Amino acid sequence: MTDDLRAARSRRRRGLRIVTFKSVHLRCFRRSSPNQEVLLPANDEDDWSRFVDDPLPPVAGLLPGQRLRDTVKNVNRTIPPRLIRFSTDGSGRGSSRAT
Repeated sequence: MTDDLRAARSRRRRGLRIVTFKSVHLRCFRRSSPNQEVLLPANDEDDWSRFVDDPLPPVAGLLPGQRLRDTVKNVNRTIPPRLIRFSTDGSGRGSSRAT
């Protein structure tokens, strides 16, 4: 892993429920957001790679691809637009990011 990538990795303070990227707060979870709280750390664990498999656990009666799209849309709504953006791969099996 390069130093730049290491510096870009998220730092999540569990007690405060804050996710940062490149020293900028991406998201502070004031209320429970279980899907977003799974998606963002999954990207961190994958060293912010360009593509991450869908990390959301299955829920009976809900389409996985739609849940992922809704989660990505909600994450993008709440983070600085020029810092990082997420999208789905179109198949509903994963998400990608652009910085």
